[in-house]
Amino acid sequence: MGPLVFRHQNKATFTDEDLSTLSISKDISDVGLVQTVPSIISDGHLVYYSFLHLSIQELLAAIHISLMSPKDQISVFQNLFGKPRFNAVFQFYAGITNLTTKRPFLSKVPRLLCPVPASMFDLVRNIIRSECEKFFLVPKPRLLSLVNCLYETEDLSLCAFVADTLNHKLILAYTPLNPIDCLSVGRFASNCINTNGKLGLNLTNCYIGNQGCKFLARGLSKCIHSPANLTLNLYSNNIGNSGLSTICECLSTNTSLKTLELSNCSLVISVDTGAALYQLLSENNSLEDLDLSHNIVTSCHHIAAGLAVNKTLKILNLADCKLTDRSIGELLTGLINNIESLNIKSTHWSMTNKGVKMLARHLTTHCPRLNTLYIYEYSSDHIQTVFRETNKERIERGFEKIVVHIVPIPQLEDMSQIMSLLKY
Repeated sequence: MGPLVFRHQNKATFTDEDLSTLSISKDISDVGLVQTVPSIISDGHLVYYSFLHLSIQELLAAIHISLMSPKDQISVFQNLFGKPRFNAVFQFYAGITNLTTKRPFLSKVPRLLCPVPASMFDLVRNIIRSECEKFFLVPKPRLLSLVNCLYETEDLSLCAFVADTLNHKLILAYTPLNPIDCLSVGRFASNCINTNGKLGLNLTNCYIGNQGCKFLARGLSKCIHSPANLTLNLYSNNIGNSGLSTICECLSTNTSLKTLELSNCSLVISVDTGAALYQLLSENNSLEDLDLSHNIVTSCHHIAAGLAVNKTLKILNLADCKLTDRSIGELLTGLINNIESLNIKSTHWSMTNKGVKMLARHLTTHCPRLNTLYIYEYSSDHIQTVFRETNKERIERGFEKIVVHIVPIPQLEDMSQIMSLLKY
């Protein structure tokens, strides 16, 4: 085969001999799409070029790489993988080869024991290591490209290997994801859940919108309904109420979901828009931790209705959701079962001491497992007195004692304190 030249300008060049070797007729040059045009290069020679659609070029490049020797395949993969110009090339390559180079010796080893050659193992492991060593806030494009390749390979054993190398945590925080990326990430999560039963998926601030949620949900829908452990963090993505509906519909019957973080996702939960949360809480039988903090909750009607029938949720975070005495009253109608930790701290002073007393009275007879409450300081002595009496009655009933964390209201200029409070 004639050489395929990867020039410094990120160009892939094929000769007629290349096209013939790839089982593509030489007469392809007669097709209007690829008519040749003359060009005089620097040394004065007349050269004819044909221009293919970019996707065809990328496919041909992938076929060419797949026909190289195993050593050369791995060398090209190592040198060019992760460069934006070649992302699609290696997705095609993954689909063609399943990221498996053929070797006489390894071809005799059962695939279950050695799904890919050791050198490819090492290469994938090095890619993961280099990406995971980056600071949390730094994008990880090469790791994302690897996930896209795994989507094309549809190889569960390779996904399991990557998940194990990642310690079952895929962290793509601050890495922009388009909808197709979201599909690949969702499918990777499903494959990991289906093979080893656990994965932490951190998609903090990945610019995922409503459309991204649809593709992410499509990938996650491939999870086999069996006991497992899936953590999904969508913190600080502008998914809005439409994205919330999509995610909740997808996950309402998912038996793997344990933690769902939707903090700062531009949600406005009201009587008219909260039905998706009711569906999630009332139908899902595995969710234990739900974080809705830093969104706007004008009504807890649907949340309460879902909590009233939910049997698994242990942690509920409604911090800085602008809860009022009225919304707290709505929440209490469903706050009766398994909640162990409740966060209702708010810097907006929207809940008064009246609301605190109402909450304390309710907890004397409900939520026997509740042991942790986060609340901002209105009047520290007053709150301690109120819950001291509540705990006295709870202990008499055999309930858990509530540890009340009275969080000081931060000064706006102290950003380090504000960021630390986001961990609550």
